[in-house]
Amino acid sequence: MSETIQLIIAGIENGLAYGLVALALIMIFKTANVLNFAQGTLAGLSGYLAYWFFTSGNFPWPLAALAALACAFLIGIVMERIAVRPLIQSGFFSIVIATLAVDAFATNAIEQVFGTDPLPFPPPIAGAIDVGGVRLTHWSIVIMITAVVVLSIITALIQRTELGLAMRAFADDQTAAQLMGVSEAYVSRMTWGLSTAVGGVVGIVLAPVLFLQTGYMNGTFINGLTAAILGGFVSLSGGVLGGLTLGLLDAFAVKYAPKALVAALPLLVVLLLLLLRPRGLFNRQKSTERV
Repeated sequence: MSETIQLIIAGIENGLAYGLVALALIMIFKTANVLNFAQGTLAGLSGYLAYWFFTSGNFPWPLAALAALACAFLIGIVMERIAVRPLIQSGFFSIVIATLAVDAFATNAIEQVFGTDPLPFPPPIAGAIDVGGVRLTHWSIVIMITAVVVLSIITALIQRTELGLAMRAFADDQTAAQLMGVSEAYVSRMTWGLSTAVGGVVGIVLAPVLFLQTGYMNGTFINGLTAAILGGFVSLSGGVLGGLTLGLLDAFAVKYAPKALVAALPLLVVLLLLLLRPRGLFNRQKSTERV
């Protein structure tokens, strides 16, 4: 029983991280109708920035994390302004290619500044608790609490602020939102900034677990993308549920499935989903057919 509980806790921890990445991806998709393939690398850049503020800048850990998130927010805004906005009229694939270019640029910048060797980044809070044979590190608790807090903040922002109302209006009908006086440029700019910051939270809290190295967030990004697909790419809550579902599947697969299956799990989930329920497990919207 304790082993099962341990796997469930590990699944929830990973699933919340995947859910945050899915949340960041869905925010962009719902407002701009594009995929940001630089999300994983930019999240990793946030981890590197937190490391730099913590070690070279001598910031206390909480301030180092906040400073890195502020940088991530600004990077998202600059990305939207320079790489995305000029291509708004060019279509989906042009912007996707632009995000891939940003991904390559950010990867090269990380390697040039921080090098390619893994950097040790021990958890600021060490130790663990053991209850009934279930071991839980203090940093795992921090990761889960941080994820829940961020999810609550984003939910409150979207449901209870003018920015959230504008984002929901654009997600429902961009043309109608513009006719009502909502600034498309402002919504797009803030969405890209917030999305990059949300991804940055994951990059920062996972940095002590995965070690800082080039591409350390790639696997989490792929799982986050899978979680967004599970959620149907239309619901923020669906993306989080997709992340939790995938995290639990991943945890039990590591224990009971062959290693080859564990590595291919996200792709297998996407394949089965596309075959059985192409609109996503948690998408309740009904299909409509044009005639």
